[in-house]
Amino acid sequence: MAVSVEWRLRDGEDALLLVDERARVVSEVSPPDEDILKSYLAVKGTIDAWRGWRAWRPVDGGGRDPEECVVLVLSPTENGGIISIDPELFWERVQRWFRSRGVDFGP
Repeated sequence: MAVSVEWRLRDGEDALLLVDERARVVSEVSPPDEDILKSYLAVKGTIDAWRGWRAWRPVDGGGRDPEECVVLVLSPTENGGIISIDPELFWERVQRWFRSRGVDFGP
């Protein structure tokens, strides 16, 4: 199964979504914390590393369209490339999670 992990706002809260790329449905959701976001934002992050997080929870009722989760913040490739990003929202969320605490989000 080809999967990606997308950072979105879900009901006003940050969420990482595991997306089946072929069907374009969300199969699992993870509420992020600082460590998970650092791993996610690290260029060395991979789907295998991301899949290893214990915070993943199945989506009720099967898969959902990721667009139902309202706002996309970031969708990266495993090699650090960007598929899609909302730059203003990305930096707003980085400020919320890291810079407001005097922390850099890099590895």
